[in-house]
Amino acid sequence: NFLGPDMIVLGGGVMEQMAHIILPTIRKTIEEFTFEITRRDVEIVAAQLGDDAVPLGAAALAQQL
Repeated sequence: NFLGPDMIVLGGGVMEQMAHIILPTIRKTIEEFTFEITRRDVEIVAAQLGDDAVPLGAAALAQQL
């Protein structure tokens, strides 16, 4: 409720294998326990980069610096 993000990206091995089961439960819980105004435009997705996320993030940060 406090931060009001535009997107929440969830990752990890369990999410990678079971996103189709876990994401609906997470979305339902967010619907029940957050203020409507803060969840209105929030997109909740499973990470797509898998094991490549950390090295790609490090490379992007290094490029920015």
